Amino acid sequence: MLAVRDAEKVAAAAGGRLVVFGSLAEGGFDERSDIDVALMAVPAGRDGDVALDVELALADAGFTADVIPERFLSESLRNRIAERGIEPGALG
Repeated sequence: MLAVRDAEKVAAAAGGRLVVFGSLAEGGFDERSDIDVALMAVPAGRDGDVALDVELALADAGFTADVIPERFLSESLRNRIAERGIEPGALG
């Protein structure tokens, strides 16, 4: 999905990366779905601003997004992302 790959460029410019999880990664994504992404490897002092920039990039493309900085991931969500999350470049 081009919008997520474009949003990944925002994360990469800050030294981070995105991992997609939820319905877009696992199936069932439709026009009512939001895009769930974890923002990884961005320092705590910058991750909030970068997460907002990623969210705005996806909004500009017409999507609602939940962008979660790595430090706010619960252990269970971190495990789910590790097991089922995918890199934006792997999206169709």
